[in-house]
Amino acid sequence: MPKVDPTPTVETTPTETPEETPEETPEEFFNRWFEAETAMINSGDTHSYVAMSRNCEPCSALADQIETMYQKGGQAVTEGVHATRLKRRSKTVYLVWITGTPTSYIEEAGGTEETLSGGKGLLQFTLAKRTDGFVVTDYVRRPL
Repeated sequence: MPKVDPTPTVETTPTETPEETPEETPEEFFNRWFEAETAMINSGDTHSYVAMSRNCEPCSALADQIETMYQKGGQAVTEGVHATRLKRRSKTVYLVWITGTPTSYIEEAGGTEETLSGGKGLLQFTLAKRTDGFVVTDYVRRPL
């Protein structure tokens, strides 16, 4: 009788499933938002900031202002705004208490340096949820 080789065995490792990334919380989103805003102000690069909004007039206005300033040879330096408190008012509306650091800026090449003092403030944000996270659709300053 001819000898038959046994069927070769192949060792397998269990299939690894990617860890699910936990959904971003509103707090995490606002931290990212203010980091993107600070980076935009300091560099003139508006892409990350604009990507975090959708049909947001005040967001577009700020991005346009920063872009124009840098196109004219201006610049800005700030450590930015930091959220100190957050309160959800409805499914999409959040109140965010902030502390802003001073911002020095020159609007155009050869211009005079000016300074915004920073300080405390209150912003009301409207967010929308996309499959990849939150986006800002509007924000307004509110009295403290």
